[in-house]
Amino acid sequence: MEAVKQVDARGLACPMPVVRLKKAMDGVRPGQVVELLATDRGSVSDVRAWAQNGGHQLLEVREADGVFVFRIRKARPVAVTVDARGLACPMPIVRARKAIDAIRVGEVMEVLATDRGAPADFRNWCLQTDQKFLELTEAEGHFRLLIKKVVADTREKERVFPHELSNAELAALLGSASGPIIVDVREAHEYAAGHIPGALLLPIEEIESWLGRFDPAAAVAVVCRSGRRSDYACQILAQHGFTNAKNVVPGMSEWTGPVEIG
Repeated sequence: MEAVKQVDARGLACPMPVVRLKKAMDGVRPGQVVELLATDRGSVSDVRAWAQNGGHQLLEVREADGVFVFRIRKARPVAVTVDARGLACPMPIVRARKAIDAIRVGEVMEVLATDRGAPADFRNWCLQTDQKFLELTEAEGHFRLLIKKVVADTREKERVFPHELSNAELAALLGSASGPIIVDVREAHEYAAGHIPGALLLPIEEIESWLGRFDPAAAVAVVCRSGRRSDYACQILAQHGFTNAKNVVPGMSEWTGPVEIG
């Protein structure tokens, strides 16, 4: 994203680079980017701390010919923050459901999460509830997700992808020559704890980069913990011409068939 304003603080000592940056940031809209030029070496820690305290996103810090170049995106106003760091699926969504009910239409919810599946879970949750997924960033070991409440009714719709395969149906196909390619879209640690024999590990965030591995006409069974991430993955496959993908429900949370560890 291009900067809408540049602040030249070269030659100025602390606290002036931050003072000028703050003034410039007050004049731009949420989501817009300001570029700061500074020569004070202390500005690196100063700007980083100022951005973090204000909820702004520090997009870039680089040095060239003795000049530090910062690119900062202005924070969107946040009505509520859901701290789900350290929690595994489905708890980030569980907490977000409660929080979004307490804010008004048009307000923004911030979610902090460490679960690697959270970005895909929340994108799909927004599809199911008609809320707007605004932004995803990752810093300091956690995700920051911004979601705008656009409709008052926050109840989830039925699963979006229409083609499903039950756990029992998939179990009956294991080992069969006509069985589908099984794609597990959970994270590596979830897969290692127990997966369907022969399933390919393909975390949801990477699925688009691996589409060329598969024949779009092949039968593909997509599985995750609860059917949420796999529903979203099936939608991605369908958008790229896969005509025989099916979402495995209810997924690994209730899988009673054979399991491999590691």
